[in-house]
Amino acid sequence: MTITHPVFARAGSRLGALPARARRLATAAAAALLLALPLPAAADTILLKDGRKLEGKMTDQGTHVEMKTKDGVVRIDKKEIAEIEVSGTPGDGDAAAAAPGPQADAAGDKPPAGRPAPVSMGKVNELRDRLRAKEDGERIAAATEAGQLGAHALIPDLVKLLQGAPAAGLAAACRHALVRLDPKKTVPELAKALKPSPSAALLEAAIPLCAAARSKESAEVLGQIWMLKMGTASDQARAALLAMRGPALLMVAANLARLDMGNFDLVERRRPLIAFLKDCPSREKPVIAALTRNLSSTNFGCGLQAEAAEALVAIGSPTIPYLLPLLQNGDSMAAPKAQEVLTKLTGQTYHQRDMASWGKWFNANKKRLEDEDKVKAAEEKAKEDAAARAAEALRAGGAPAGAAPGGAGGGDAGK
Repeated sequence: MTITHPVFARAGSRLGALPARARRLATAAAAALLLALPLPAAADTILLKDGRKLEGKMTDQGTHVEMKTKDGVVRIDKKEIAEIEVSGTPGDGDAAAAAPGPQADAAGDKPPAGRPAPVSMGKVNELRDRLRAKEDGERIAAATEAGQLGAHALIPDLVKLLQGAPAAGLAAACRHALVRLDPKKTVPELAKALKPSPSAALLEAAIPLCAAARSKESAEVLGQIWMLKMGTASDQARAALLAMRGPALLMVAANLARLDMGNFDLVERRRPLIAFLKDCPSREKPVIAALTRNLSSTNFGCGLQAEAAEALVAIGSPTIPYLLPLLQNGDSMAAPKAQEVLTKLTGQTYHQRDMASWGKWFNANKKRLEDEDKVKAAEEKAKEDAAARAAEALRAGGAPAGAAPGGAGGGDAGK
């Protein structure tokens, strides 16, 4: 056996001087030690948006990655990265060959099983040129391929095509491609595109994509469409928010809390938010806090007090601990309205200032209220899980051609 590793160069030259049995033992020991030594690691590759290419050993650090190159450790913000190619360990060629490729399934909408192969910058640039072609057929083929390959760098280009009010076939191809790509990258691009007058094709894509993402950012985009008051599209955005629940409820409650109640010009902006929280009752603390705040006398005369009270009644017993302190509130209108809600929830008719009776009742019924709260929490959890499953099904299966869930319909809704 020939020993070639430099660690054994000196020892190997002396093996011939040993007896035969000793040589065999020394050779076996040397081979075992050689196998235990670290082999050179295959390099990872990062392609940056500015065209630079880095090779080395990559470590994911959450918001950024660190690449150990021959020149040292480089810190890279993920926003600067176009594509990442993570190398396998030496000897995993068989596993890599068996890994699923980026071929589309027969339906053309489901993401491929496994991780798609990285897309080279050359391929990205080729697809980008094809997306800018004059013929719709070429652009449709390029959009379809971009989705199949997982070319996330082309998300802005696909959104731009939708903003341009494309023909139905091209709009569907772009929409299906975006469903397959990363929603965390797609949603911010949709938000930027909606600020000018949005096309119907953009709205038709944005509503189901944001519904599938189920994030704070996607809820904000749906809220933006809802508040545009664009007829069918706004109604469908509101319906998507109701189905989304968790992130949508927190977004609506935060927007309601931000609006100055002393400004009567904002009354009509607060009204639909309160109505939404009534239609989608939630025991989330920010939701209850925003509604109890709207029992204030500053809402007297515009009907919002009564609407906030109805929303609190719809939520039920979890609101009681928030309402009891209002009975001693110096606000001459908030205290009676809180008493009115408490009476509906408890069936008790104590005077609003009879805190001793209210406190006694609350302590006597605390265990029952906690049990009711647990039941409501379980119901909300079941609804949240159902919403998450529906969103996952949408991400996995894509939007049906020509009729995406929550689609805005035909015509240019932005005009």
